[in-house]
Amino acid sequence: MENLNDYNGPFPVINLVGTDFLVNACTMELIEEADHSNRIDYFEMIDLEDHLELVYDAQRKSSYQGRWDQYHDKENVQLFWLRPFGVMDPAGMKELMDNIKPGWRTTYRTDLPIVKLAGTDFFADEQRNSFRQKDNPWNLIHFHEVMQLNGGFGIYYDTRINNVPFPHEFDLYGPNAGLPEHIVFAGLPPGNELAVILESAKLNDKRQPDIYSLSPQQKGR
Repeated sequence: MENLNDYNGPFPVINLVGTDFLVNACTMELIEEADHSNRIDYFEMIDLEDHLELVYDAQRKSSYQGRWDQYHDKENVQLFWLRPFGVMDPAGMKELMDNIKPGWRTTYRTDLPIVKLAGTDFFADEQRNSFRQKDNPWNLIHFHEVMQLNGGFGIYYDTRINNVPFPHEFDLYGPNAGLPEHIVFAGLPPGNELAVILESAKLNDKRQPDIYSLSPQQKGR
């Protein structure tokens, strides 16, 4: 593809206060589904590595143009946490990588231990200190998310996004209400077996070019 803007999806869809946006990781933009001229660029967000933060003006259907430390008292303005573009739209990110770094797949190691989280395969990647989704190398779950519950190890896991819920999402559910069906405690192998997997990941840690550090600053935009 000569021009990344020619990429035509398919695009995942997210909803911000009643407005649907297409997620295009190839151009690192959110594109209003009903008006493709309305776009929210990556540079209008804060990148905190494991998530993006966007202060969104629902009236303008765009990023808030005022000072972010003063948005709290503004009507129709609120903060959203979003998954990284590669997590939301892995197909678009793969298209981007194919254009700016052909052959990147050869650096995607497959000789790592595999664990299943709610039926989805993840590599135990010591280099990233994370479980890395087999089918989406940008979807990471940090090892610190592992916890012990009722004598077993596991991770609270959102089956809709194949990742852990954001911390504030748990605030939506009262202590006695229980969790919705799409959030489960995904069990991991027993303690000793899990330790072997993580130790194996450490022993197999062969340093390689980092395919996860891509940002718009690096792609020539």
